[in-house]
Amino acid sequence: MERHIDLAIDYIEKTAVFRGYQNLTVYNNWKIEEATRNNFFLHESPEIDKIFILNVKNIHWIVLTNINPQISSYPNYFNEWNDTSHQEWYVYDSMSDPNNCCDASQVFQMMYPQKNWEKVNLVNVEQQIGSNDCGLICLANAQIKKIRIVFLLSIKI
Repeated sequence: MERHIDLAIDYIEKTAVFRGYQNLTVYNNWKIEEATRNNFFLHESPEIDKIFILNVKNIHWIVLTNINPQISSYPNYFNEWNDTSHQEWYVYDSMSDPNNCCDASQVFQMMYPQKNWEKVNLVNVEQQIGSNDCGLICLANAQIKKIRIVFLLSIKI
């Protein structure tokens, strides 16, 4: 199942670039695992939107992003933007389990090694019905984030 999710994530990122949105990085699970194994840090520009697809304890998928779900229009997108180190982060979890937010800590340790914690908000999303629906819901949430950003940027043109 993990390989299918990685392929879908690659598709989400490539279609954003194809539509002219260059400021999006989507990290799939193997990129995070490789960085963890090799003690790499994630160095990204503060202007880059980030979507992380995380596997929690090898049984559940969540989305971690710095894309604010409250920004609803193009002018607000840039007016409400802050430096990444001061941004809030959002977890999309189809089980709405606050404990799953703790799994984001491994990502923050790679991005902000000097900080002990980072504020994470649990976003209210569609709940999964079946026991294996989390991967699909996770991909849908990542796709919706990408589409909304591309749509907001296309309004400007």
